[in-house]
Amino acid sequence: MKQIFFLFFLLVSLNNKAQDLELIHNISSSQTYQVLSEEDENLTIYLDFYSPGIIDYKVVPYFFVTGWYELDEHSNKHNLVGIYHPFESLVLFVPEDSSVTRIECLADQGLNLDTTKYLERFYFSLNDNIKRSVWFDGHKEKSINKIDFDKKNVCHTVFIKLVDQAHSVNQTIDITDFVISPFGNNDILLEDYNIEIYSYNSDSAGNLHILLFITNEYVIPSSLSSGGYYYLMFDKDQSIRRNNYFETYNQGKYISSIDESFIHPTKKKFLIIADWSNSQIIGSFFIEHSKIQIENEW
Repeated sequence: MKQIFFLFFLLVSLNNKAQDLELIHNISSSQTYQVLSEEDENLTIYLDFYSPGIIDYKVVPYFFVTGWYELDEHSNKHNLVGIYHPFESLVLFVPEDSSVTRIECLADQGLNLDTTKYLERFYFSLNDNIKRSVWFDGHKEKSINKIDFDKKNVCHTVFIKLVDQAHSVNQTIDITDFVISPFGNNDILLEDYNIEIYSYNSDSAGNLHILLFITNEYVIPSSLSSGGYYYLMFDKDQSIRRNNYFETYNQGKYISSIDESFIHPTKKKFLIIADWSNSQIIGSFFIEHSKIQIENEW
């Protein structure tokens, strides 16, 4: 994760050159939270989660946090830096030096964090067995409400942009709810959610068939990692008429592989293979003209 929005574009061209298709995927880890102290002080905390410079997959994963907090809209903002351990804790510090906005990770020194140079400290427990979260405001320690930072710290938006050069049509369609729904309600944790256009094709009736390839690969291996193909059909008025998700990869259960022995001028065949160490074929499907046809259900 980085502090700024990530925006990347994948441009492809239809066989019908009169129309172009563009995928726009925006990922933001910026979130705003409301915190209430035991003295009824209302704090607004803005945070952005980002990866450390070095990730050691042999140890418990962690992420850096940058942001600010304010007591009310008329007060000064105080810079925050911190460390987020998923499902364990989030610790935030107010730097003594107001120009400090990020924590850096150096290969030879590890975490560059001297806690004696911070004025205030927030500790949020993400462990269900620890009920108390606290804020040391520089003078005393106060209880504050718990926040489930694991529940949502990344927000995805995905758009398909259709450009019909022949009819001067330029329409951007939000498909976020469709392509995020197989993995939850846009509450995906800090991991790599990947989406790209696999192929697309226009038929004789003017319908546009789009096949997207999606994977949900976690920072560390997880049984929740999965992926597959999402099919969308737009009619000639560029309205979504059909949609379907086909899961073809599930960590520890099955993966898909192209069948190299199958030869066809327009069609590709894929095999679903059980697990990683098992070569048993448990299903198969075809892709032709950006549409999926199931041969053997898995």
